[in-house]
Amino acid sequence: MNKIIYGLNDIEKITKWILSKMKYKIIFLNGPIGAGKTTLIKNLCFQLGVKEIVSSPTFSILNEYNYNDKKIFHFDFYRINNFEEIIDIGIYDYVDSQSLCFIEWGDLIMNRIKTYNHIINITVISDTQREISFK
Repeated sequence: MNKIIYGLNDIEKITKWILSKMKYKIIFLNGPIGAGKTTLIKNLCFQLGVKEIVSSPTFSILNEYNYNDKKIFHFDFYRINNFEEIIDIGIYDYVDSQSLCFIEWGDLIMNRIKTYNHIINITVISDTQREISFK
């Protein structure tokens, strides 16, 4: 597991570092509200070449983006109450699609995904600093 402390001014450097380490298409992002999960995903999508506006899918549960004739699925399970709700949206179809999947608040499904994945944990150090662990 790699850990790095970074500030908001370092977000581009951090996202490039994450992309250089990514081997798998399923990425879980954990951290408290306001830690910067969506900000990190926005920057990852930008680095990958997404032209659309990247926003939090807190209310829609899922946003879909395009890059280089590929798809990114961005999930936010903050409002999900149980595993059955995740099954109802067809999570396994998305995970098995070979598309990049960013999953925020994935605690209900993290241990049920058998596909190799990465886990990014974000810890708030201060208003301007975060610690990220990547495995």
